[in-house]
Amino acid sequence: MKKNNRRKILIFGITGFIATNLIKKLKNFRVIGVSRSQIKSLEGVENIFEYDEIANIKSLEYIDFALDFSSRVSVEEFVNSPIPTFNENVGISLRHLSLLNEIGFNGHYIYVTSDRAIAPNDKNDCLNDAKIKNDPYGASKFFSELIIQYGLELSGVKKTVLRFPNLYGVNQKSAQLLPTILSKISAGELKISLNSFEGNRNYLHVEDATDAILKFLQSPLDANSLCISGENIEITYILENIKKLFNKLTGKSLNFFEKNSVNKRSLYLIPPAVLDDQIFRKTYNWQPQVSIQQGLLELLRDGVNNAK
Repeated sequence: MKKNNRRKILIFGITGFIATNLIKKLKNFRVIGVSRSQIKSLEGVENIFEYDEIANIKSLEYIDFALDFSSRVSVEEFVNSPIPTFNENVGISLRHLSLLNEIGFNGHYIYVTSDRAIAPNDKNDCLNDAKIKNDPYGASKFFSELIIQYGLELSGVKKTVLRFPNLYGVNQKSAQLLPTILSKISAGELKISLNSFEGNRNYLHVEDATDAILKFLQSPLDANSLCISGENIEITYILENIKKLFNKLTGKSLNFFEKNSVNKRSLYLIPPAVLDDQIFRKTYNWQPQVSIQQGLLELLRDGVNNAK
């Protein structure tokens, strides 16, 4: 029998938004999933295990990569309920570290995180004295990065942190800005209230993000961390484009209203406008292919079609 020489990937958060988009591109890899959900099969995935199936995971042959997407992601949920959501996210990383140790993982661990995890150095003499100004979601990812990097350093396991900005695309289920708007459009709403129109966001389409991850998997760089950036865009620009595209697709008017409430996000550190991803771009000859206009049009078509 011919030996299967495809490299094997263990994916945490296999049923999530990024992972399900990435799986379609992993034809040359053997994909194994770990999930908290009850989903037992996905196209392109050999097996999906629950966390208590350690013996089954341990029985697998050598695992080349562990790719970690598992996380709560809505900043709004973290701001409104900071302690339980923060604890949950940090707890996920501790759980994964324990599982990897138990199965004797010795491949390359890749932790997918957020630009909100970046904590600027205020020139403290001691890291212990640093004041973390990130929002609770970003802080949970920051501490998770530290836990994972230090824990795997003790085990001698190679690891890389990949930091992304706001990712978006169709079938995204979260309380973030674009998925929230799309869910309301799909529900037939023409008057949509949002917490705030202030500020800007760094956006990257999920197709570009998964292309970047695939390039890394095909030729892993020996780096503790890498950033992958998108395009920094004013929220008002995004909303205006959504209104124009919606009108073009349906002939109807879509209106946004700002809630008269305190914007709790303003209490926290704003993520960098852009991420320094020159190392990644030069190494992999990568750059985003999907413009924000193309991405928004794709989202609006999907939202309008689901509303019919």
